[in-house]
Amino acid sequence: MWYNICWLVDEVNYLSFYDYMQDFLDDDTPLGDLARHIYAHAEFPKGLTTSDEILACFRDAQRYDHLNYADLKRAIALYMQFGSLK
Repeated sequence: MWYNICWLVDEVNYLSFYDYMQDFLDDDTPLGDLARHIYAHAEFPKGLTTSDEILACFRDAQRYDHLNYADLKRAIALYMQFGSLK
């Protein structure tokens, strides 16, 4: 029985932050603004799945300096709570 549970955990698929944000492209909200900003930058990493990776990406890229970090942190919190699992 225990091995079945472990197998299920290994099979969990994670939705990337990039993929999660695509759902908000049409929203007229700060989350939608962030989604459009991410989508507009073709070089945005598409495989980020942890809050540390996501924050580091935005901190390291000067092109994101004008973004509201409160909105970014809210988006990350929502992603970690609701969107990281497919």
